[in-house]
Amino acid sequence: AFSALVGLAVASLRHDLPRRGLGLTHALTIVGLSAGLLLAVAGLVPSLWHGAWAPGEGGTTADARTVSQIDSVLGAAGQQAGQFRALWIGSKWLPEQPTPTRFVPNDFFLTGPSGQELSDLFAGDQGVGDEAFDRIVSSIETGTTDRGGSLLSAFNVAYVVVQPGRGAAPWLAQRDLTLTRSASSFYLFQIDSPIARAGVYNELPSYVTAIAQNKPDITSDTAGIERKVADQQSASAYIEKSVTGPGYVFLAEQRSSGWEASVGDEPLHRADGGWGNAFAIPKGARGDLFLRYGRRTASLLLIIVITLAWIVVIGAAFSRRSRPERTTA
Repeated sequence: AFSALVGLAVASLRHDLPRRGLGLTHALTIVGLSAGLLLAVAGLVPSLWHGAWAPGEGGTTADARTVSQIDSVLGAAGQQAGQFRALWIGSKWLPEQPTPTRFVPNDFFLTGPSGQELSDLFAGDQGVGDEAFDRIVSSIETGTTDRGGSLLSAFNVAYVVVQPGRGAAPWLAQRDLTLTRSASSFYLFQIDSPIARAGVYNELPSYVTAIAQNKPDITSDTAGIERKVADQQSASAYIEKSVTGPGYVFLAEQRSSGWEASVGDEPLHRADGGWGNAFAIPKGARGDLFLRYGRRTASLLLIIVITLAWIVVIGAAFSRRSRPERTTA
């Protein structure tokens, strides 16, 4: 969509306007550009000159300093603990007005250790994983459970950032959430033993069964069953050396047939992992564990088409129009 809009703008400026004689179209274009530039200068320059420019000041969203403080804490934790998810609760972390990239009316969202990134803006709410996660957050906020931290840990959630106010009371009442930092602008909770993004276990974690059966009382610590944590190579690939069976692999990503697992040269068959992806390691299996999300042909073709579209647009923007030479008889 972006490349198409840029292409229309380039085409109109380079091909349409030059073909028209000086007249109303050129006058309206110049007036519109001049008016926009004048309004921008008149609105920004005085504030910038006096040092009073503070985007978002007076709104209901959190200020940049607060978000930066939280991001720094999460980033430091990520350097020590590796990959995890952080849950942000409260409307102050979201834009005041709905945007095309925020089609979900929830007052919470997930990020990684580095905070909100561009890819997070376009994450839709779909699939069994999102449905299960929504139910857990709802059960915490309605007070139907006081062990929400254990359930959230099944989604690789290690930290919860909560907006202070009336909505924070259910989160403060959770028995398995540790309040590690408290300020006037946010509460930061920590979950002690979140399930790894991808791990090898003697048996499937009870958290997974608890979510699938909606029985939070059967949750227990994973320390006795966790054997190894797979190393994340990219967003769609995990590797772990020297894995032996029998056992299970659980990947805390939305259940999808695109995820494939193998130990050595032997592909693994899927097990019932509820909202996530689980694979059974048979007895006698031995070798390196590979977890991959296979690229489908349609996805690859779409990436190629988008890349070619951008090449065409950029090439048209910087090309020179050649005028035909006039010949005289």
